[in-house]
Amino acid sequence: MDTAYFWSNVILAIITIVAIILGPLLAVKIQRAGDERRAKENDAKQRKMYVFRALMANRGAMLSPQYVEALNLIDIDFYGNTAITNKWKEMLDHLASAPKKEENEEQFNVKLDRWIERTGEHQSDLLELIAIDLGYSYDKVLLKKGGYAPVAHAMNEQEQTTLRQALIRLFEGGTLPVTLPMPDEVLKDQEAIRRYLAQIANGEKHLNVHVNTDPNLT
Repeated sequence: MDTAYFWSNVILAIITIVAIILGPLLAVKIQRAGDERRAKENDAKQRKMYVFRALMANRGAMLSPQYVEALNLIDIDFYGNTAITNKWKEMLDHLASAPKKEENEEQFNVKLDRWIERTGEHQSDLLELIAIDLGYSYDKVLLKKGGYAPVAHAMNEQEQTTLRQALIRLFEGGTLPVTLPMPDEVLKDQEAIRRYLAQIANGEKHLNVHVNTDPNLT
């Protein structure tokens, strides 16, 4: 028997046996690695979807806890997508530059309106980039103005803000303006007394004073 032929058959047999033994094990390992990769990708997409859904659902209520939480998750869940993370940083810088209250209310309102408009543009740009990352295509006008935000919600937020500011001023030693309704008759009497006292002070009228010197009267 040819020695080379013999050993080639032996080696082939060994390889076959090893393949029979290790094949299923390798197949299971490969399948498990694929499942883990798909699970990881699915988990990453689900976390991205949570952020996207929260931002879309609350884009008309940017002060809501869900909206703020979603913004703060962008750096984690979209790590590696520099277009999204950079846009979020740009939006964050803008949010931190909100105009301060000024004595000139008209100028303040103009600056505030401009800041709010720019905020909406940053928001729509960010939502558009996130939608593209997730495989969606939305009209930019829809992203900017398509959300439903009841007027009552905005009024409620404004009232809560006003109340908090008033309480802060009160706790810091300030005062709260209080208006008490009074009947018209009382207001007229007060005005008449004020005018009479002013005339006395100006010498236009004299205050008649009667001094009783009777010692029997107390």
